[in-house]
Amino acid sequence: MDSYLSESIKILVVDDDPLLLDLTKRLLVKENYFVRTAKNGHECSHAIQEDKPDILLLDVMLPDISGVDICKSIKHNPALASIYIFLISGLKTKSDNISEGLETGADGYLIKPISNRELLARVASLSRIINAERKTSAALMKYHTLFSSMQEGVYLHELVYNEHGKSVDYRIIEANPASEMQVNIKTEDAVGKLASELYNTPVVPFLEIYTQVAETGNGIVFEEYFTPMDKYFQISVFSSGNGMFATAFTDITIRKEAEEKLKIQNTTLQKLNTEKDKFFSIIAHDLRSPFNSIIGLSEILGEQVSEKNYESIDKYAQIILQSSHRAMDLLTNLMIWAQSQTGRMEFNPKHFELVDIINEVNTSLDAIAEQKSITIKKDLPQKMYVFADKDMLSTILRNLISNAIKFSKIGGEIIVSAQLNANDVIVSVSDNGIGITKDNLEKLFRIDESFTTLGTNMEKGTGLGLILCKDFIEKHGGAIWAESEEGKGSTFKIRIPC
Repeated sequence: MDSYLSESIKILVVDDDPLLLDLTKRLLVKENYFVRTAKNGHECSHAIQEDKPDILLLDVMLPDISGVDICKSIKHNPALASIYIFLISGLKTKSDNISEGLETGADGYLIKPISNRELLARVASLSRIINAERKTSAALMKYHTLFSSMQEGVYLHELVYNEHGKSVDYRIIEANPASEMQVNIKTEDAVGKLASELYNTPVVPFLEIYTQVAETGNGIVFEEYFTPMDKYFQISVFSSGNGMFATAFTDITIRKEAEEKLKIQNTTLQKLNTEKDKFFSIIAHDLRSPFNSIIGLSEILGEQVSEKNYESIDKYAQIILQSSHRAMDLLTNLMIWAQSQTGRMEFNPKHFELVDIINEVNTSLDAIAEQKSITIKKDLPQKMYVFADKDMLSTILRNLISNAIKFSKIGGEIIVSAQLNANDVIVSVSDNGIGITKDNLEKLFRIDESFTTLGTNMEKGTGLGLILCKDFIEKHGGAIWAESEEGKGSTFKIRIPC
């Protein structure tokens, strides 16, 4: 036998025949086994207590106690039961005696006289088994050490199948200590439980994924929100045998929440950058444009007055007036928007009468509407009370009606209406102007989309007004939207909760 298999194997030989005892010892020592001997039951017990052997070659007929009784005593002792025992008896041993010995736990029988070849073969066979067990035990020890010391929670599972061979559940068969910290379930409460029972869910969590891993052997790693525990987990799944699988899991809820906060912060930062770019664009281009017109036309007017040339003065004055109005509107919106974005505009809702506010805004815009011969009609109740920020609502209405004037044709019609519902008020501003395409409708209220178009009298816009309207109406918990058909007009609606 190879020395690496035999040199660590300890053998105790017990026989009351000194000659046979010596011959057996010499034979086994020659094969590199570590051998001790005993002549009776008392010496046998003493030798086992001093140094537990791996293999016991035990004569059945000893002077003080039966070898069968010694065998029974050893196999009933949990600390010694792993000793492999071969009972040795004479040629005339009856079958019943052999059966009795095997029933007490003996691992085999050797009948005297024993040939050297048979003895060595039997011992070598047991040595291979012992060494295999030691390797398995060492591997299991490493596994359990790793299993117990892992920071990740680990569950070992077995699939549960129905009568049709389809997996319907899985049972936890082992859990490591860290699992308690990860899922806040004691190991004794988890082991032996079905997943549907443990998690109290009608749908067994991740059953399809686990079945695929257990039946194909292909592992997987995924991150998922686990509804029963209201947590996020990173789960590594691998197969540990047919119908078996293991999961290593870590609670990543804190990380996920941090990622979500970071995502929100990034979105907020992008929005702020977009708003900054929009603001500088308005200042750099849109705000300078009307002032260029005012300055240029004022210079022309000055020259014509000096030369007493009064032709087209009214026309130039009208353009200057329009440019001044546009600049003032733009400056007003910029100021309000800047205050809103920097938190300097307080949201101060109060109960007030809405119809009066609508009439005031209409009156302030009548002159601009008259320039295009536009009629503003109102479909309003006599009184309608709302709970809102009066200044913000005035700004919203002024922007919506101004836009309707801008995009209505000369001689057009605008209808301002209001409807009181059980839970909200809907205010609508409709025109029969040029309308808006479906693609552009989606861009109206987005700061990251630069959408402006010329009015029917070539009036310029910035798109800032509608963004301001959206910001203000959302502060009220309401909504703003548009319905339009190109060439037929548009309707802008706001919803104010009661």
